[in-house]
Amino acid sequence: MNTNVLCNSLRMKNFKVIYNLLFSSILLVQLSCANNIGDQVPDEEKFLYAEKIPMGKVLYPEELNLKKGYVAIANRSADTLVYFYSTPDLKYLGRGCLHGEGPEEYPNKFLSFGYTTNDKIYTWDIRLNIREIRLDSTGSVKAENTFKLKRFKMLSDIYIIKDSLLLYNDFERLEIVKQDLASMSVSGNIILEKDDNKNPSFNAGTGKLIANDSVAVYLYEYKDRIDIYDINTLKKKKSIISSGKTSKIIAPMMDCNQYNVNGVAGKKYFYSTYVKEQAPDKKYVIRAYDYNGKLHAEYSFDIFPNRYAVDEENGYIYGYNSVCEDYFLRYEL
Repeated sequence: MNTNVLCNSLRMKNFKVIYNLLFSSILLVQLSCANNIGDQVPDEEKFLYAEKIPMGKVLYPEELNLKKGYVAIANRSADTLVYFYSTPDLKYLGRGCLHGEGPEEYPNKFLSFGYTTNDKIYTWDIRLNIREIRLDSTGSVKAENTFKLKRFKMLSDIYIIKDSLLLYNDFERLEIVKQDLASMSVSGNIILEKDDNKNPSFNAGTGKLIANDSVAVYLYEYKDRIDIYDINTLKKKKSIISSGKTSKIIAPMMDCNQYNVNGVAGKKYFYSTYVKEQAPDKKYVIRAYDYNGKLHAEYSFDIFPNRYAVDEENGYIYGYNSVCEDYFLRYEL
């Protein structure tokens, strides 16, 4: 073969290789950008006024877990740890889950909910016992099933998916873990983005997990960012990356930027407690997103609910703020 022909043939092959690599790179960048959402303007902005509804009990709500027809309240300040109130009128229904050493009691006053999209209620305690409970017709609480993690973990934000999968935030390792509820075998995980700080409490990857039966949402506290994952594959679907600056956290309680400090998963929307104005005069709002990452609404408040649940069916937010310690706060959407 002629030397010039051979050289030209090699050049064409190299050109095709370079072209294919360049085309693939451009395609990957375009796909990545298509899955990212930047700053958004909400479809709706509303200012909500609190209606104060007497509790009738001495409570300091830590969590509110909304179910059809009632809301369950986690209360760690007394020996009875869970209270139930009807919705939307917030009338007392019953209580249960006693602190103690008995077979159905809780050895420590730390109790948190495991969240579901159905009407079952799960609790978990500091010994990582996960219990299914129900409120009976007499206003008492009965334990149905108990599950236990095989080893101690620093975890939070537990979700039970379709009564068969366990999803939680391992905040020591900064990863989201999916396990089979019956066998407790791990079936997948998501390694979260983190900085070089080895203390997870001071890491920019710190955040809150919320989920429904198809989507997991990770709300970064120190990044102006939200990531949305598919529950089945644990692959990232969308990232909402807004323009707020990420601070390097070097000590507790330092003056650094915070963004998504709490969250709730609803049926139609997920909700983030968002720091709209930073220190020293922080302003909190609640933002409602659909599960594709579109910002639907932004709510401001006369009295901000530090703990809350969103009743999309009846059109209310139920909340609590210690400045009104004897009252629930109810806001009409």
